[in-house]
Amino acid sequence: MSGIKEKFLIFYETKLLAHFSEEEKILVHLLPDNPHIIRMCEEHVRMNELYSSIKTDDSKLGDDLFLFGELLEAHIRFEERELFPLIEQHLTE
Repeated sequence: MSGIKEKFLIFYETKLLAHFSEEEKILVHLLPDNPHIIRMCEEHVRMNELYSSIKTDDSKLGDDLFLFGELLEAHIRFEERELFPLIEQHLTE
């Protein structure tokens, strides 16, 4: 499973960290107290915690990778269906 772990770590470190950071930098400033923004940040924290576990603890690697995938998919659906439409309502072109 080390190949999967390595690919995950590269993806997280080169793509997701930057994506999460950019979302937080922009969106928290625009709607700081909005429950959707708070949820987004909490989910980022949870995924970062799982990333740390995956990086350092192979004893539950399969479970952590599966859980991370579940969380990421739910996070993406939340952003697509709830967060981004909300943001579109509050921003001008």
